[in-house]
Amino acid sequence: MFRDLFRGFTDLVYPACCILCKNPLSALEKTNRLCFACQAKLQKNRPPFCRRCSRPLENPNHRICRNCQETPLEFDQAWCAFLFNEPMQKLLHIFKYGHKTSLRHFFIDGIMSFTRDYQIHLNEFDLIVPIPLHPTRLRERGYNQSALIADMLAEELNIPVDKRNLQRVRHTPNQARLSQKERWTNVKAAFKIKPHNNFRQKNILLVDDLFTTGATVSQAAKTLKAAGAAKVNVLTIAIATHS
Repeated sequence: MFRDLFRGFTDLVYPACCILCKNPLSALEKTNRLCFACQAKLQKNRPPFCRRCSRPLENPNHRICRNCQETPLEFDQAWCAFLFNEPMQKLLHIFKYGHKTSLRHFFIDGIMSFTRDYQIHLNEFDLIVPIPLHPTRLRERGYNQSALIADMLAEELNIPVDKRNLQRVRHTPNQARLSQKERWTNVKAAFKIKPHNNFRQKNILLVDDLFTTGATVSQAAKTLKAAGAAKVNVLTIAIATHS
């Protein structure tokens, strides 16, 4: 009872505000930390999208986007729940760098809704693996946002998550500051697998926050397949409409 009274008092003195627009939240909006108006500005990824990476297709008569036609990708297929528009860019930045880790609940709801709407059967995977951060960056940030999403997916799907055996061994510059060509060079040989891993003949669901060129997840998938993984698919919160 005291806890409820204290929560009521703090809500009165410090009313909950939308994480994007800072307007006060209603009781129904508090769960996701986003007002309904800001939620409506986030764009869900809808077909027609690329059969390989799920990027929206410029020509609906095509099955594969131009990026996937021109770039050799090492993963088998990628799924992305939202489009990387300006509100989503701000939201992911807050999630990654602003310690607003409670946003993972909103993101996981969007991801699970996406997989249900398009009948994506995630229960066919043996392991969930988040894209790792280099230890230096992990110490700086304090958490790995992709690992937070992977943990929630593991709970939803009852599939084990492996956060130990895929390692980032090169402390690379932030991909967002690089050109498309530089992004591919930047992540070359960035990952390694620990000895005695359990990836052989496993179907792996590789989890990241954002898909832009696909360079990071492609390099990680290549590393996992070199360790014997049978299949590596990718799941991200959002995808850039242009690489």
